[in-house]
Amino acid sequence: NNQDVARYVLVFWQKVLMPLATALMIFLAAPLVFQPTRSGGLAQRVFLGVVLGLLFVVVNRSLGYLALIYGVPPLAAALVPLVLFFVLAVVLVRRTA
Repeated sequence: NNQDVARYVLVFWQKVLMPLATALMIFLAAPLVFQPTRSGGLAQRVFLGVVLGLLFVVVNRSLGYLALIYGVPPLAAALVPLVLFFVLAVVLVRRTA
């Protein structure tokens, strides 16, 4: 019937990759937990963790919508936010270590 199913495929891949995204969020939170207490208070670290989590949601959805508009493959659109935040997590872990 020639219907465009790209948005459904994108949602499928986002849901399939959700366990990986959850593990990534835990990996991203690790540098915030293991920082010395002298480098900032608990409230600052909690706030930074909340901001990073919300930023992930916004980036994930925005890139998904942009991928649908520009015809990017749905799997790539679902993986790009994970890769970006994985790189960010690695940078934060190396900075704390």
